[in-house]
Amino acid sequence: MFLAEFGVRRPVATLMAFFAVLILGVISWSRLAVDMMPEIESPSISVYTRWDGASTEDVEQKITRVVESALGSVTDLDEITSTTSEGVSRVTCKFKWGTELGEASNDMRDLLERAKRRLPDDADDPVMFKFNTANMPILGFSVTATENVEKLEDTVNDDIVDVLKRVPGVGTAEAFGALTRQINVFLDPAKLSALDLSVADIGAAIDADNKTEPAGNVKIGSLDYTIRVPGEFTDPEQVGFVVVKKNGDRVVRVRDVARVEDGFAEKTRVVERMGRAGMMVDVQKRSGENTMAVAKRVMAKLEDIKRNLPADYSIDVVFDTSDSIGKSIRSVGETVAWGGLFVVLVTLFFLRSFRTSLVIALTIPFSLLVAAAFMFFKGWTVNLMSMSALALAVGMVVDNAVVVLENIMSHISRGAKKVEAAMFGADEVGL
Repeated sequence: MFLAEFGVRRPVATLMAFFAVLILGVISWSRLAVDMMPEIESPSISVYTRWDGASTEDVEQKITRVVESALGSVTDLDEITSTTSEGVSRVTCKFKWGTELGEASNDMRDLLERAKRRLPDDADDPVMFKFNTANMPILGFSVTATENVEKLEDTVNDDIVDVLKRVPGVGTAEAFGALTRQINVFLDPAKLSALDLSVADIGAAIDADNKTEPAGNVKIGSLDYTIRVPGEFTDPEQVGFVVVKKNGDRVVRVRDVARVEDGFAEKTRVVERMGRAGMMVDVQKRSGENTMAVAKRVMAKLEDIKRNLPADYSIDVVFDTSDSIGKSIRSVGETVAWGGLFVVLVTLFFLRSFRTSLVIALTIPFSLLVAAAFMFFKGWTVNLMSMSALALAVGMVVDNAVVVLENIMSHISRGAKKVEAAMFGADEVGL
């Protein structure tokens, strides 16, 4: 009753409050982040462990089961599942909804540290991964070349990826699919057998020679110099001179049992665009950023980057989620607008009062702008879920507005002239 009485007795103050909320809602709506779906953090954490060259059975026995056993005592654990393939183990811990994943990940990290002692020595350290919809790429494009294919990886990483990482709102940019330089050593099985050598012997010899070792320090007066002995290879030919074995006066080198080639690593992923070899670059935004605004900044930066690339390089957008987001949001927005329009027309048809229908029509955008201000201060985004909820809320707003107006009209019909005069003006009711 206080709000109703205040609104009737203080119409100017009520109008000013109305405009203040209206302005706040407009400003909030213009600054709301836009995304396809709300940021959803699944209550699950996956642990990936790589063991290159190991069979599926060995990975399951020596890694997957060890990790499962170690993580079985995590607090609030609801379910634990695992997937094992050749060289890769994945263990997923699903927690109860509402669990603080930060604390859960700390507990899992402590348990994994203790379990590392039971893992194979040549296996990689377990890596934890938390799925979040904000981690999905918002933009992907290909970079192809016709002549400078060998330099493609360095050019993409230095001139494109590093530049895009500095764009406001960009979380990270990753490139893959290029030819990676690698020194390949092709062994001759017959020569290895004749010299009683194994693949492990060759690998150990190369690894031992390709190291830079610290050699202490030297003090000269007040200066203290740190000494190190550089031993890493600077030329592919140096690999062939590595000593593998000494048999009396005979020295067996890598070049005696193998062929050294300055080539490329074996490609596990191939990127081609219109028959041209290239690379793929995925761009992710930071959590809470406006997807459409970030994508727009990235596209503008790509136009600047294109001017500095070699003439045979081509950049083509493969997918852009901002386009689909814009179309989806516009579609839902049009649905809300048409729904509001038809609500006003139906109200006008049944109530047969333009003034009454105008009051109901004003409550719809006003209520939506109030919701926009609330969403902005809560840090929510404009997405399909929130827009659908606003579309449903239009009906509730109209129902409440009709009930309030019906109550007002009821008072007017019973002769509450003062209320009517305060709301619509004394001249219109003949007072």
